[in-house]
Parts: sequence; structure tokens; C-alpha cells
Amino acid sequence: MVHSKIIFTHIIAGIWLASFYRFTVNKPTMRSNETMDYALFGAYFFAFPFEFSSKDIAPLMVMNGCTVLRAIFYALGRDERGTSDMKQLQEKIVSEGRVLSESVLKVDSFLNHQIDPVLMDAIGEEFASRFSDAGVTKILTIESSGIAPAVMTGLKMGVKPVFARKSQSLTLTDNLYSASVHSFTKNVTSEISVSKDFLDKDDVVLILDDFLANGQAVLGLLNIIEQAGASLAGVGIVIEKGFQPGGKEIRDRGIRVETLANIKTMENGKAEFFEEAMVR
Repeated sequence: MVHSKIIFTHIIAGIWLASFYRFTVNKPTMRSNETMDYALFGAYFFAFPFEFSSKDIAPLMVMNGCTVLRAIFYALGRDERGTSDMKQLQEKIVSEGRVLSESVLKVDSFLNHQIDPVLMDAIGEEFASRFSDAGVTKILTIESSGIAPAVMTGLKMGVKPVFARKSQSLTLTDNLYSASVHSFTKNVTSEISVSKDFLDKDDVVLILDDFLANGQAVLGLLNIIEQAGASLAGVGIVIEKGFQPGGKEIRDRGIRVETLANIKTMENGKAEFFEEAMVR
């Protein structure tokens, strides 16, 4: 009888702690494999409660204790993955990025030509964590470099990304929201378009893009959101050139901007970053 009570107590404790951690404290940052681990533990102990002694269940007690500590940490502060993952992004920029001039940074080895899927997963999780309380129903980006971070963020948040097309399409000719976007890097102006089928007044939209420099892409996407009558949750940027005016212009409009790596200067062929407190 004592043995049965011990087992039943740990079943309840295990299920309750896992549920608390997963759904109450920080849902967007809970990795899917962790969720499955806890679910399988709970199901197995429930199905076979008399297969274990109190000695056998000791490892689960330790695991649940760790879960409680992690839950408290999440409740009091930022997910520890966020800080380390964004340090990872800065390290990638320094080690693999190429500063071509004081205003041009090439990151085609991991972001906008070849994609680093592990880093992109971390980026998606970070954006999902930062905008978890914003009620996002749609993610809006622009082709093509914004698609990868938008897809990973959408996967983490459980919402669909939509990308504005720059190029003409035979299947996308009418029923469109459109805006003009000027690229200072390429010195060209493009017409971007989004189908009205995928964005409407009931949406709460998160704008995501790979770079923020002069802010023209974000302003074009803001124009499209205004045409749709949708609400704006904020703007997520992977790399911001903080020494250029785009970020200030957008923030001066009262718009929330979350930047994962904010570059202070690229003088002398090296990227230097603002501290995290300066990023937001």
C-alpha cells in the first residue's frame, strides 16, 4: 500500500510539473522533444505504476526538481537559451560575415544565401519568445532573405508566415496589396505585393526581416498592413545596422522593434555591437 502511494504521488507530481512548465511559464520556448519526454514519462508511469520501486523512481524525482528550478528561472527572467543563442548569432557575424565597406555586411554563408538551420531554429525560438504575449496571427516578411527566419518563427509560434513578392507572377496579378520599396544596397526600387487572400483586418501581424538599415523594406510592409486594416504586433530584425537611420525612424513612430544583433559600427573591417540594453 505504501509502495502504491509513493508511485501515485510521483505520477501526479510529474504530470503537474510538466504541465506547469509547458503551458503556464513559457510555452514558446519549450522544445517539442522536451514536451514529448514528459508526456511519455507520465503515460508510462500511469500505465505501469507497479513496475517501479521508490528507489527506481529517484531519477524522476531529480528531473522534476530540475524542472521546478528551470520553471522558476523562466518565470523570473529571460530564457537562458535566448542570450546564448544571440551570442551565437554575433559570433557567426564576426567569424563568417565579411565587412565589404563601412555600410555593407555580407552574411551569405549562414543567412541570406546558404542557410544555417541550427542558427535559424534558434532565431525562430528567440523571436517566438519575445513576441509570445503579442497575440500574433500572421508573420509578414519580404522575399527572399526574410523567408527563412519567418518560417522558423512561424513554426515556433504556430502561425503562418506570408512573404511579399518582389517579382512578377503569372498567378498573382490582381486582388493585391502593393507598395514600393527602395533598396539602397542595390539602388533599385521594387514593387512588392501580397495577396488579399492572406492578410485582412482581423490579423495581428509581426513583421520579420533579415536586415534593418534605412528601413525601406519595413516601411513598405507597414504600408501593406495599413492597406489591409490589420494590427501591428511589432517588428523583428535579425541584424540591425544601428548606425543607419532606419531603426530610429521606425521606433520614433512608437513601433516595437526587437533586434537580435545590433551593429554599432563596421569601421576598420570589423563589426562591433551595441550592448543588449541598447538593442531594444
